[in-house]
Amino acid sequence: MATTNYYKVDDRIIGEREVTGLSFDYLPDSLGSIIISTDGSTVNSTGYTPYGIGSEPVGASIGWVGVKGYRPTALAEASHYVRRRTYSRVRGCWTSRDPLWPYQRSHSFVRGNPLRYLDSAGMTPTPLVGSATCADPDDCTKDPCGYAIRHQDPRQIGTEDDLTAAPGFVACCKGLPYVCTNPGVLGPKAPPGALACVHLHEGYHKPHVHCTGAPDGEAPPLNPMEECAAYIAEINCLLEAKWRLCNQSGVNREQCYNFYDDYIKGQPCCLMCETYQCPGFMIPSICDCALCKPLPPP
Repeated sequence: MATTNYYKVDDRIIGEREVTGLSFDYLPDSLGSIIISTDGSTVNSTGYTPYGIGSEPVGASIGWVGVKGYRPTALAEASHYVRRRTYSRVRGCWTSRDPLWPYQRSHSFVRGNPLRYLDSAGMTPTPLVGSATCADPDDCTKDPCGYAIRHQDPRQIGTEDDLTAAPGFVACCKGLPYVCTNPGVLGPKAPPGALACVHLHEGYHKPHVHCTGAPDGEAPPLNPMEECAAYIAEINCLLEAKWRLCNQSGVNREQCYNFYDDYIKGQPCCLMCETYQCPGFMIPSICDCALCKPLPPP
């Protein structure tokens, strides 16, 4: 197999030389894709779509975002090897699980925000120089929770991962974790004390999240089993509130019990059964996955 040597300037590949002595210089576009290769006498040009459809110019063994080390593989579902990840230009997304998972989303890179973060080695997202003053005039220390919502991955908005629709979450700011809750998300169907139990749930996560070295914003995802344990803590909190409040004088005990039971079966139980799949944590008399019935939206 022929050997190709690449030469770089400031960590950017600017050309290649084969063992035969033939060499080509690269001219990239603003993305870093090699659109022209030349051996000094012949100029070869090409072009690409934003997500990489196209072919390398004659004389260049790398092309789309090539100066940054994106290496073509000729595989449709893993068309480019990017140091520690594979990418498909056909699908326009990463097709291998991120090596930083579960501390970052499983098919992500620099938390889905390449305008604010750089990760040339593929393992340490680092804020771009100037991003704190240009992109983030509202420093996270003023409002860690609001900052996380404002700077969440735009692709999360309107999905189940949208922070504005989450009862609670943990935010990272300057390497420290902060518990966040959204009082308006639970709505009138939530029984008294439910928000406090959500706060307890997220507080359970606080010692386990890895904010050191993580970008400011939403905390990296946790192991699903840790979510299961946090939901057990939330359910126990709701049960305690149920016994304390429903047994007060003047309260319709049966109606109060049903209110709490419907909420528990519809919120934390269903999430444990369907989203995090932790039946080993189930208490059959409280959570029965077969009878799980999600609550309608508030």
